[in-house]
Formats: sequence, C-alpha cells, structure tokens
Amino acid sequence: MFAFFSRFRDQLLEHPIIYEFVQFLFLANYNRDILIKKLNIDNDSLIIDVGCGTSKIVQFLDSSIKYVGYDSNLNYVRKANHTHSGRGAWFVGDAGSVRVPPDGRVTFLLLALLHHLNDDACVKLIQHLDSLRRQNPHARITVIDPCVSRRQSRLWQAITRADRGQFIRTEESYVQLLKSTGLEWSIMFQRHARLSYYYGIGISKDLSV
Repeated sequence: MFAFFSRFRDQLLEHPIIYEFVQFLFLANYNRDILIKKLNIDNDSLIIDVGCGTSKIVQFLDSSIKYVGYDSNLNYVRKANHTHSGRGAWFVGDAGSVRVPPDGRVTFLLLALLHHLNDDACVKLIQHLDSLRRQNPHARITVIDPCVSRRQSRLWQAITRADRGQFIRTEESYVQLLKSTGLEWSIMFQRHARLSYYYGIGISKDLSV
C-alpha cells in the first residue's frame, strides 16, 4: 500500500501545477527569499541551477543576476520558461549538459536536489561540478537541501522524511556527505521561517581566495 501511495504521489508531482501547489502548501516561496539572502549572491553574477524544477527562485533574484536552469523533466522546463520568459534560459538536461563561462562570478546551485540521490551519486555530481568550476576561479558550488534535525519533533521529522526524495539525511549525515566530496565547505543549518522544517546549506570555498 505504501509503495502504491509513493508511486501515485511521485506521478502527481511530475505535473508542474501540482508540484507548485505542494510547494505553496509548505510555504516554500516564503522561505526562498530568506535562503537567497543567506547565499550572498553578487549582483551581475550567473546562477546555473541544476535540477531547477519550475524555477520559482527566479522571482526572488535581483534583476541583474543571470540565470540558467537545467532539469530532466520537460514539463518543468516548459513551465519555467513560460513563467519567467525573458528572465533566463532553460534546458532539458542534467549536470553533464552544463557549460561554464571562463570568467565572471558563477554559482552552481543544487537546490533540494541531493535528497533525490544516493551518496555516491551526490559525490560524483559535486565532483563533476568542481571540475567545471576549475575553469573559472570565481565559480562556487552552493547546496541547499532539507534535512532531519534533532531540534524537530518526531512529527516534523516524519513529515520531512515523507518527501518523495528517498535520501533525506540527518544534519550529521549531510555534513559527512559534503566533506566526503573532498571540497572545502562553509556549512550551516537554517530553520524554515514559519515551520519546523530544516535546511542544510553548503557553500564551497571560492578558488580565487
């Protein structure tokens, strides 16, 4: 029964309208504004968003920030391109499709992506992006992902784990995962502004420093 429910849930969330409605229920848009401020993304820089979904984050970015999104879901890409037309560029693809300019500030953004991948896949993805950022000393990798915190009640821990991503991690596991990539990170944890929901935030060290 649980497996049937999970498949049904995942099929529903493949549709952009339902996906965005669920995001609305969890006040995701309200919290994205706060998360963006935490990242200190420079104006006139470029964000390359891998696993971008419908790119609701775009509406919270300064207009001077350039944006490129990649996602394997064609419907998400079409929705993002329609909603934010003229505000960026969107492509159907994964990290293997990503290209990086040789100069200028660049942020590779992995927003709520890693909990859909096992540890080995996460490490390979981040190390691939690391190989790309070495083409530009001002590029960095930023990871934001939901995690289970000891500060949550058991109910909120269960709600967090109910995500369609099969690899929700604890705060401790999140730290271990990022360290296992071999990169240097600044790591913090942020509580949702209104819900007992926690995010891990990892920002790789700038190679130009």
